Amino acid sequence: MRKIDDDEPAPTSPTPAPVPTRPERRARSAARARAGTTLLIARAVQEEAERAGGDEEAALQALIKRAVPDVMHLLNETRAQILVDVLDHRPRLDDRSSWR
Repeated sequence: MRKIDDDEPAPTSPTPAPVPTRPERRARSAARARAGTTLLIARAVQEEAERAGGDEEAALQALIKRAVPDVMHLLNETRAQILVDVLDHRPRLDDRSSWR
């Protein structure tokens, strides 16, 4: 056992990091989703521009052709988070006041 001198300050525990509130977590989640979506779109535009070799009209037509598959991919990517958000808002069984 270690003896503590009177001159030595008492050891302190580190302060825990603050826990973000639900709105803060959602704001960060939305920002990540927005950034991810922007990145996917930017990559698609860049890929088609490179394939077209500078022909803007050809790149635009290629982007139009792949629009539906790209949107379906985006929906699949976000579906899990949407489901969590919807299920998170259901009334709890013990909260009968929300049933009316």
